[in-house]
Amino acid sequence: MQKKLEKPSERRNDQKSKSNHEEQQQHSKEKDEQKEEDNDSLPLMTLNHVSRLCRNVDESVDFYTKVLGFVKIERPPTFDFDGAWLFNYGVGIHLV
Repeated sequence: MQKKLEKPSERRNDQKSKSNHEEQQQHSKEKDEQKEEDNDSLPLMTLNHVSRLCRNVDESVDFYTKVLGFVKIERPPTFDFDGAWLFNYGVGIHLV
């Protein structure tokens, strides 16, 4: 059976791909080791909401609702600054 001849560029790409894969494996291993060292920290059980500072609240609301599927919910009227509250996927987002 004949062995397929590879172009030098194919060989380099294959070697680069293997190298990237090895780097990713090493990085993953380091992250796992770091997690073991950090086991004193409290585990995150749930995430209630996050606040996002944005340049334009209306444009951000359009993005979060039309692209990401969030729903605008009522925001307390006591706030004296522009903002919006959104909810989906079990997480609230406060845009300010």
